Amino acid sequence: MRLDPDILGPFKPLNNLSPENIFQFAFSRKGGFTFGWGGFFFGYGNMSQALNVTYSGWNAFVVIPNAFDAYKENDNRKKEWFLFGPQLKYQSTDPVIATEEFEGKPLIYVNNIRRNSEGETGEGGMTSGEENSGARFHKYRSGTKTDPNYQENDYIIYRLTELYFNKAEAIMRKNGGQATSVAIALINESKKRAFSQQDWTSEAYTTATLTMDELLKERGREFIFEGKRRTDLIRFGEFTSGTWWDHQVTGDVTRKLFPIPAIQVNSNPNLVQNPGY
Repeated sequence: MRLDPDILGPFKPLNNLSPENIFQFAFSRKGGFTFGWGGFFFGYGNMSQALNVTYSGWNAFVVIPNAFDAYKENDNRKKEWFLFGPQLKYQSTDPVIATEEFEGKPLIYVNNIRRNSEGETGEGGMTSGEENSGARFHKYRSGTKTDPNYQENDYIIYRLTELYFNKAEAIMRKNGGQATSVAIALINESKKRAFSQQDWTSEAYTTATLTMDELLKERGREFIFEGKRRTDLIRFGEFTSGTWWDHQVTGDVTRKLFPIPAIQVNSNPNLVQNPGY
């Protein structure tokens, strides 16, 4: 196995052939069971015109502003893994037209999420965003509806990149939180795919720049929307103590643990329910 040189390789159609994917849930349009990520990560109906696809979404999960800002402008992951800015019809200069709050106007995704109906900060949070609020997920690519391998995407659970990161983290923790040359090489092998050769010299990590805090940030950039962030934040001690966008410090240990199912507790008197449940 090896890392895929293409940052879209693990996610695009026929991603089961990517050299870095280790374990995935198999999906196939030809087989009659497609991965329905489009509804969760795709904007309203007219957005199907932007990618020339047959599915549409319900406004989609969005990227909170500070997560989107965590990527540098020269980071190709920021350019390739998100839908942002003016949305144009496929292979056209014509704009996709909004259908909700901005009905009849060009749809332009912005890195801002309105927090209440008056556009002021305070009550509201993520559920009060408008149809243009926040960059949209574009990590998985279905291809167009005319592509022979349209929607032949597996859903990735583990890829080799994560093992590189896990090994680097273990090395750093064993070394008192300090990076070694081996840890640096592991993370740089992944990160360098996201930058041009011209930029890479200044973007490569060194033993001084790859701190534990920076490792957590790079994990957030590399594995965004792959279901890793909650456990990462818990492991790094940031889940209940950290603050981001409208999330506030809770300090509640209950948030780190799920409850043991009641049927298991009731059937085994030796089990003690986790705190807070």
